[in-house]
Amino acid sequence: MTGEIQRGSEVREFDVDRPVSVICTIRNDAAGLAQLLSSLDRQTLLPAEIVVVDGGSGADALASVRSEAFRHEGVRLIEGGDLNIAQGRNLAIRETRHDIIACTDAGCEADPHWLERLTAPLRRGDADVAGGHYAVGQCGWLQRCAGRLSLPGMLRPVDPVRFNPSARSLALTREAWRRAGGFPEWLSTAEDTLFDLKLRLLEPPLRYAFVEDAVVTWTPRARARGVFRQFVGYARGEGHLGRGENAHRYLTLRYAAIAVWACASAIWAVQDLTSVAACALMVTLLLVMRLHFGAATRWAFQECKRPGALRWIVRTAQAAAVNELLTAAQWFGYRRGRGERLRNPGRYVARLRRYLTEGGASSGSVEHVPPWRTVNVSPPPRTLVVSWHWPPVNRASANVLASLFNTASPRSFRVLTRQMRDMRDDAPSPRLETERVAWPLPDDRPVRIRTFLAELRTFVHVLARAWRMHLAWDVQIVLSVYPTRYGLLSGWAASRLLGVPHVAYMHDLFRETLLTKSRLKRAFWWQLDERILRESRLILTPTREHAEHYAHRGLVNTVVLPHTVADSDAEEPSATWVSRQAVEVATQEPRPLRLVYSGAIYEPHLDAVEAILEAAKSEPEIELMFLAKPHPLLSGLRAHWLEPGPMRAAIRSADAGVVALGWRTPYPEEIRVCFPSKIIDYLSAERPILAVVPRGCFVDRFVRETGCGVCANDPTRDSIRAACRELQDPAKRARFSKRACAAARTLRPADWMRRLEEELRCAASVASRGIMSQQNAHVAGLESAALNLHEHRAEGFIPLVSADRVYAGRP
Repeated sequence: MTGEIQRGSEVREFDVDRPVSVICTIRNDAAGLAQLLSSLDRQTLLPAEIVVVDGGSGADALASVRSEAFRHEGVRLIEGGDLNIAQGRNLAIRETRHDIIACTDAGCEADPHWLERLTAPLRRGDADVAGGHYAVGQCGWLQRCAGRLSLPGMLRPVDPVRFNPSARSLALTREAWRRAGGFPEWLSTAEDTLFDLKLRLLEPPLRYAFVEDAVVTWTPRARARGVFRQFVGYARGEGHLGRGENAHRYLTLRYAAIAVWACASAIWAVQDLTSVAACALMVTLLLVMRLHFGAATRWAFQECKRPGALRWIVRTAQAAAVNELLTAAQWFGYRRGRGERLRNPGRYVARLRRYLTEGGASSGSVEHVPPWRTVNVSPPPRTLVVSWHWPPVNRASANVLASLFNTASPRSFRVLTRQMRDMRDDAPSPRLETERVAWPLPDDRPVRIRTFLAELRTFVHVLARAWRMHLAWDVQIVLSVYPTRYGLLSGWAASRLLGVPHVAYMHDLFRETLLTKSRLKRAFWWQLDERILRESRLILTPTREHAEHYAHRGLVNTVVLPHTVADSDAEEPSATWVSRQAVEVATQEPRPLRLVYSGAIYEPHLDAVEAILEAAKSEPEIELMFLAKPHPLLSGLRAHWLEPGPMRAAIRSADAGVVALGWRTPYPEEIRVCFPSKIIDYLSAERPILAVVPRGCFVDRFVRETGCGVCANDPTRDSIRAACRELQDPAKRARFSKRACAAARTLRPADWMRRLEEELRCAASVASRGIMSQQNAHVAGLESAALNLHEHRAEGFIPLVSADRVYAGRP
């Protein structure tokens, strides 16, 4: 159950049944506290309280901390005197009022979804402890490099069952904290590491959830000296614990070998044994670089957005130098902490043994700790999306992808696409890391030798870039997008190159829409279409008819993923729309019916568009506007092309939107299965739909079953005029618009992205699909979907849920 909190001009949700407390400690860092509290104010799930413990700030800093705490609602500042971090955290937890506690640090910045995602397993009762992830903030190259080289998961994925989350992104229940005995207050650093180990040792074991997309950003210190001292402190705490003795011994032997070979190289150089000295120097460099080469090259691949050997070499050298700095800090800090532990065993060894054995722990050793008992909240697989079109390119498929992937986790999705010229759009791109391969031509018109050569060149560059991204990010699955042949081919080839599963998103049919006089070309693409789709772990289709068509071809691993509306459009009808509809129904003033056609006019649909024009010319009570690119059919008519923002306003000024699909078409199967993206534009603008389409196609079924408009199933003037007369009734038009709003709310992108992520988890984790009966299939085949079939039907949206995964085993 959720409630609302009013903060400023915004109303945000908080969990009434399981409220969440957030704690942090602070010392002489008012700016870091301001950054943290500002990010907590932007959370999608607001904390019920924020407890800040000051551990001994100076007078001036304490005044700034007080001022900053009073500026934010729901913040309690506790001045605890001279406390270390563990003492401050324990005091903060004791002062909280609620049973779910999220820990973070001043100086961090929480992602807007951090608290909601991190605490979701605890609020559901599925877990006792949840660990989040962290990223490096916007900073200089030294901080960025040090952060990525040191933080788990930046260059290589983490093992969720053995990963010890930092207290900067940790949530737990009060009972778990009590059983563990709190944070170890006799440690000044590495206290959260030991606390994690204690949680893992408890019997009976706690339930743990690793939430990879619950992210806080953290920034190392700005100068090399500060970075060195910072990481010395971290390693010193590990030395106090005695954890990592073998790694420290290896580093000691490494530095000894480097010193021996460096001295030998210098001695031989003095004795004029140049070649021997050079060999010794090479051995020294190999000893240095052997430890750093893998991490340094992965960081260089991440940093170099543009190709260039010199740039890559410079970045690799920088990363190797920073990694050596961190390694030296680790060795020095561990050695210092180890010496303190050996000199004072009563403080460290005895307390460590006592801390680990209290509260029902299974062991007193930090070297042999059992893994977490994890619950199933695994993050989505790292997915590389390969698409020939991607925002801000103004194409229908790109706009559809933008709506869906605006809600995707940046940690789980990256994009590889073309960099087009003169095809810009004012719609913002999804906030995903995107690699763009330059397209050498001003456009991509087909059937030209220059276009063919450009496609081959781009195809090769896409494969090379995919390999580089894989080295830096460890791709787990490739999702390729079709409405372009080379986009689908590039994604499939990339999955083969990387050795990962392939998922095909088929915006349209492929081989069924291929028209060419060349038998060789037709045979090549037909065979390629068959092979790609049969080898794909999963085929995503926008409609049920599309999935049924593939089932008749023997392609059974299909999941329906419909087009989605923009996040801001999936809400209740606006107040202006409601008032306008009420005025129209009350006055019943006769006026012309304003129709709008949005999108390009394609040759296969010309007969339907001509029928609409003929009906509009013969009926003075119909006004028809085209938001389309120039076309000979529209000469002398009211027609223009708008960007998405003005286009949406123009659609809202109309009474209904028009969808036209042809009868005399070379693509009859495409007409039957397609999901025109203009439907999303009309639903987003809360407008009913006039569908001039053949009977039995998806659009016909969608409009009839949702009740969001009327259909004309004959390309005749009388049929279209009869449908228009039905739309001229303000009461009926208001009813159609209300149902259009209901249909739009069932197409929320966040809901469908969650279902896509679940399907990708399955596709990445199993070698082949099991057989699932149609009777047990949910929306998109997800048993764990938040909304079940009956809830969807209650909203009146039956078409996309009555049989989404229609076939899950071969017939």
